[in-house]
Amino acid sequence: MPFLIWNLTVFVGVLALQRAGMSVGYFPDLWNASWRETLSYAFATEELPIDIPLYFLRDLFVCILLSPVLAFLVKRFAAPTLVILFLVAILPDLVLYVVLKKSILFSFSFGIFLALNKIDVKALDRFAVVGTLTTLVLAALLATALYATGPDFPCFSIWRATRCRSSAPAGSGFFRQSSSRAASGSASRRREASVSGCSAPIIRFSS
Repeated sequence: MPFLIWNLTVFVGVLALQRAGMSVGYFPDLWNASWRETLSYAFATEELPIDIPLYFLRDLFVCILLSPVLAFLVKRFAAPTLVILFLVAILPDLVLYVVLKKSILFSFSFGIFLALNKIDVKALDRFAVVGTLTTLVLAALLATALYATGPDFPCFSIWRATRCRSSAPAGSGFFRQSSSRAASGSASRRREASVSGCSAPIIRFSS
């Protein structure tokens, strides 16, 4: 219910704004979306909802519905079930339409495993400092590796993006439209201003 209330509220709000000629380009164009895309934006049937962070509530609801099956599998076949769900979570080309983010099935099932075996996770609290520092170090290393091997450092302001556009050579493409799933050709979740690796989200108001 919270998912439906908040997502449909945003959905109706975006419809109203786009009817007035605003927010197209930041939000997907709802008025020109197909019926399948519209259902996804409203109810997250196949793709991320219009209010993207709310996908978690949708997936959590699905996990609750599946909890009797997951609990049976974890109780009878704990190791194979967790291994399979872990592989499902990390394999990039495997798509599960029952949930939008595959990792939640493994996380939810692992929580069931801890509960069924009465494992006291509070016992790990004495390692909180070490665990926190280790997480921060690993996050810093990952961020450094991504920065060193990824695309050019993005622009974080409209002002910088405007500078990039004003200095761009003639004929260079300034707007690059990205979609939540390029392969399926779904409507773009946002447009990015991009020139020579300089990108920043742009809110475009249509005239």
